[in-house]
Amino acid sequence: MNHKPGHILLLDHADPLLTQFLTLNGFVVTLDVTSSFDALKSSLPIYQGIILRSRWTLDAEFFNAAVHLMFIGRLGVGIEHIDEECAAKHGVKIFTTPEGSKDTVAEHTIGLILMLLNKLGKADREIRQNIWERKTNNGIEIKGKTVGILGFGNMGRAVAQRLSGFEVDMIFCDILPLSSIPSYIRQVDEKTLFKETDILTIHIPFSEANKYFINYSYLNQFKKELFIINTARGGVLETDGLVRHLKEGKIKGAALDVIEYEEQSFNELDLASLPSSFQYLKTAQNVVLNPHLAGLSKEAINKHAIVMAQKISQLFKLVIHV
Repeated sequence: MNHKPGHILLLDHADPLLTQFLTLNGFVVTLDVTSSFDALKSSLPIYQGIILRSRWTLDAEFFNAAVHLMFIGRLGVGIEHIDEECAAKHGVKIFTTPEGSKDTVAEHTIGLILMLLNKLGKADREIRQNIWERKTNNGIEIKGKTVGILGFGNMGRAVAQRLSGFEVDMIFCDILPLSSIPSYIRQVDEKTLFKETDILTIHIPFSEANKYFINYSYLNQFKKELFIINTARGGVLETDGLVRHLKEGKIKGAALDVIEYEEQSFNELDLASLPSSFQYLKTAQNVVLNPHLAGLSKEAINKHAIVMAQKISQLFKLVIHV
């Protein structure tokens, strides 16, 4: 069935390429990056599609208001702010664009691993304080280590592809058995992940069901001391449990692009007001912290737009030229 293009509401800025594609194919695009749900509620019935990142929570009230909605386009990956059950009930498709940021997330993950193992952050900070210290900044080679990848979707696969040239042993653990697996990596069960991993990199989505999936007890099951990297979602990793293991020495270092305290928009955070566990992370020399940067390369903005245009074109049976 072919659907006739109608009105689309764009709630966050996107690459102009997306609006250009939609307009050329007959859609009427409204850009509104400031109005609240309440302010726009009465106008929602005119829209076939809503495109956003994470500015609104799309719950039952939203779906009841947007009665002609056909799709939600999430520019990015996580959909914890979208009620998937309500979307399915109303026949609304949800499009995400992990393909758009898999390359930058993978590169960022590699950068964090190398920064952590080679103490690059610590050494840089010391130099800026006029400290020339070599012995305590000896690095650890990644070659020969076992990297455990938790989650083998778009991001996990992209990380593995880039690590394949580092002469590491790679394993991954995923909730599903996968048939298409590159030759340079093995799928293993949790028991094997716990036994063999030297470096754990997290690439699982967040949901209320897996909040704090990686907690003190989970980390305690690893047989080796390990490094941990999180470029997924902060809520899957319990900060208190991580800090306890850092203090006890089970975790030799952590690189976190995301933290559990982030707001839904990921944009503003009063770091000074966060709990003592986070304050410890700020002072720990074996911890690297980023403000949720892994998916934010300049190239990714364009790629998200292209992927979203492709998915909308498939729904409306359009010929895409981007």
